[in-house]
Amino acid sequence: KVERVVQNGNYLWSIVPGPVYYWWGATTMILGLLISFIVLQSALEHRGEKRPELFLLCLASLNPICLWLFRVAGVFGYYDPYPMSMVITECFLVFVMYKYRLFDTVKTAKDRVIDNIREGILVTDHTGEVIYLNREISRIFPEVDWKEKQEIEETVFAFLEQHQEGFTVRDKYYQWEAGEIFDDNHRRAGVLYRISDRTEGHLYTRQLISLKEEAERANTAKSVFLAHMSHEIRTPINAVLGMNEMILRENCSDSIKDYALNIQNAGKILLSIINDILDMSKIESGQIEIVEKNYHLGKMLIDIENMMTMRAEEGSLALHIQADPMLPEMLYGDEQRIKQCIINFLTNSIKYTREGQVTLKVDFTDKDKDNIDLQITVEDTGIGIEEDKLSVLFDPFVRLDRS
Repeated sequence: KVERVVQNGNYLWSIVPGPVYYWWGATTMILGLLISFIVLQSALEHRGEKRPELFLLCLASLNPICLWLFRVAGVFGYYDPYPMSMVITECFLVFVMYKYRLFDTVKTAKDRVIDNIREGILVTDHTGEVIYLNREISRIFPEVDWKEKQEIEETVFAFLEQHQEGFTVRDKYYQWEAGEIFDDNHRRAGVLYRISDRTEGHLYTRQLISLKEEAERANTAKSVFLAHMSHEIRTPINAVLGMNEMILRENCSDSIKDYALNIQNAGKILLSIINDILDMSKIESGQIEIVEKNYHLGKMLIDIENMMTMRAEEGSLALHIQADPMLPEMLYGDEQRIKQCIINFLTNSIKYTREGQVTLKVDFTDKDKDNIDLQITVEDTGIGIEEDKLSVLFDPFVRLDRS
């Protein structure tokens, strides 16, 4: 209420506080304390960051309370500081809203999203001083005082430089990357550090590496086993073939010679199979070698005929070999590998031919004065290969059987 008083012979108007005034003052102080508490809580959540707008908001909210305390202490005498405190508070709020875009929804949303992502974000200015970090970076390095520049350089940046490929903290594996930030004038403004949690991918990669190494060890053990077994089996077979050769030389009985020839052919086939197994183990272990030397083509074809004739007769098939009479008598190459390939082709033809014949054709074309292209063709009257399966004919471990 307003009263008129006389002071030194002059009339003065005096405002006497009433209930509404005290209610207004109490409400202002409560709101000021509440705003200060909220701002302080936000500042604690973003500790280590440069957020001057929070400091200014705290000053604005505490301003009415401070002036009220000064009035109670008698600093202002009869003057009421509340109107002036409101003017000061409003000036602070206008400045903060304009300067720091306080109610910019997009900026607020960006800050909230960056603060909540599961990736550590650290931003430094052009001098190397930390100007922003989110919550995740504080979880990764909880022992760091982000206000101490020297400690940050010694603890964080030095640690990252020592672990370029990644590092493990509390059973979690992290990888980091850094990129420079430029302003609108293309001047270097700072550096952005991103530290990502790669634990799941790292564990998966380690598991794959472990499985790969285990598979390689198992494959090596298998190759060694096959190589040893092949050598162990070839020794007695060669002994049997040697003794059988003595029977063929010393025995005059035709029936015994027939039996011995069958033993010889069967032994050579078995020896060829064992050689195939040994070659497979050599291929898997990377030890296969091509041994080139002079060989007699006619003798090689006779050996193949002797080895395959018995198989063909068991299936009631006729085996024919057609060789170009102009073929050179002596050739240079790996006789064993060439013979092995031809036997494999003939074996498959005999296996999938129920009646009729299997024909081996040997031809050549001149390449130059000292070289020829040897052409091997195997034909049969068997079931053949479906046209749509020809594309996988030479794929390893693929069978083209007709069901």
